[in-house]
Amino acid sequence: MGKKNITKGMILAAGLGTRLLPITERYPKPLVPVLNLANILHTVSLFRRHGISDIVINLFHLPERIEEFFNEVPQKDFRVSFSKEPVLLGTGGGVKRAESFFNQGPFVLANCDFISNLNLTHLIESHSKSAAWATMALIEDPAKQKLYSAVGTNEQGFLCSLPRKKTAEPSRQGIFTGVHVLEPEIFSFLEERPSGINDVLYPTLMENHPDKARGVFMEKAYWFDTGDIPALWQTSQALLGMLENPDNPLLEAISGYGPVYREVAPKVWTTQRTKLPENLKVSGPCLIGEGCQFEEGVEIGAFSVIGDRVLIGGGSKIEKSVVLSHSQVGSHQAIRESLFFEGRAFSALPNSSRS
Repeated sequence: MGKKNITKGMILAAGLGTRLLPITERYPKPLVPVLNLANILHTVSLFRRHGISDIVINLFHLPERIEEFFNEVPQKDFRVSFSKEPVLLGTGGGVKRAESFFNQGPFVLANCDFISNLNLTHLIESHSKSAAWATMALIEDPAKQKLYSAVGTNEQGFLCSLPRKKTAEPSRQGIFTGVHVLEPEIFSFLEERPSGINDVLYPTLMENHPDKARGVFMEKAYWFDTGDIPALWQTSQALLGMLENPDNPLLEAISGYGPVYREVAPKVWTTQRTKLPENLKVSGPCLIGEGCQFEEGVEIGAFSVIGDRVLIGGGSKIEKSVVLSHSQVGSHQAIRESLFFEGRAFSALPNSSRS
């Protein structure tokens, strides 16, 4: 099978985001910012870098917020459509409901709660050569594999082991990144009802069409979860340390949908329209958004992200923390290793495991 030029993609954005409560009472999960850019735009940026320009997004929780958001986003080289769900259909039912969007062609499917530099071009090429109907993007990461359920392939790269389905002992194991390449044949295995694509599609293929379900291990890729508060904080810490790498698309991504970020001091980035006060004590790596106000004696320590239009009271110190946009930090507050939202600092101590 020859190389496929896939231009269509779907981003799963309908979920309730319960692991990010109370943030997701106000923000739909796709709009929770990571490095001051809505999480879903990191996925859009990843798609765009690999030629996927026609994107459908499924909606359920706070759908009007996501629609309004994209009405304000410049869509110069991509187009967004929406698939609204009357009930939460899950990843399987949600994909089935959007079937007509793909016009009987292959597409890339992705979650909206991760940040990665996955080489989707390589993934699509590997998928196309294999004649598979469904391909998962996998990574090997010994540290993360202690936190996430393992997915395994045999020596030929066919899926043979999922958390709830096993057809053989795997020769290689990794974690699923939330990204698939899918052919139109998969729709015959899905129904427009609440279901998970990994619970319905892949076990059926592994059992009845074992040469149609594959896993591709992505080399030299980073992948970070943003699905709960500790993960969101840990991801922000890691990404801040990567911002100065000129080969990393992160700075381009966070500057691609609004004001351009620039480095105004060693490892300190802010927008082109923001002027930091001379008496502000700030250490990098640090990212500061638009329209922030800093009273006398504020210190911003290393590995901090300050969102847009944040007010920080005099004498406060922020270190290794994420302060979400529109927050107000009182005077003489010390915020460390936390995510600050609506006047509260939520501890960023990591959970012991994730599913």
